[in-house]
Formats: sequence, structure tokens, C-alpha cells
Amino acid sequence: MYLPKTPFIWHLTSGPEQGFDAYIIIYKQLKEIESFKQRIDELLAGGYNPILDDGVGKNIAPLQKKKMIAYEVLNSGQLKKYLNADW
Repeated sequence: MYLPKTPFIWHLTSGPEQGFDAYIIIYKQLKEIESFKQRIDELLAGGYNPILDDGVGKNIAPLQKKKMIAYEVLNSGQLKKYLNADW
């Protein structure tokens, strides 16, 4: 069987309801997947429970703090505000 030697991406999904979808670049993914899994476990153990009515800022702040998103959505002041928000 011939497999091309060009980069490719896998689209992974958690199941039929697609609660979680991810696009994984095949190169270097195994080390990064383990590290990412550890950050997810830490996030959940810390009580992360996104609630749609809380808004994007509050729900994304813990992800940004753990460097789980590709770029900084919130500036440092917003990040601090949303991490400490109690609503």
C-alpha cells in the first residue's frame, strides 16, 4: 500500500454528537497529545465547567491561562477579570 510522504491532518471526533472535534497534524502529535491531555485533566480537576450564559470571556479565560488556545483572545487585564469573575 502506498502512502504519500506529504503532511496530512486527521480530523478526530468524540462521537456522533460531535461534542469534541479536533484536527491533528500527524508530525510530533504524540508528545503534544500527552501534554495536552495533562492540561485538560488539570483544568477539569480545577473545576472547569463552561456555562454558555457566562459568556465567552469567562469560559475561555481558563483555556487561555493554560495555553490551550492558539492565540491570546483576552488581554492581561481581561484575563485577570474573567479568571476572578463570580457570576
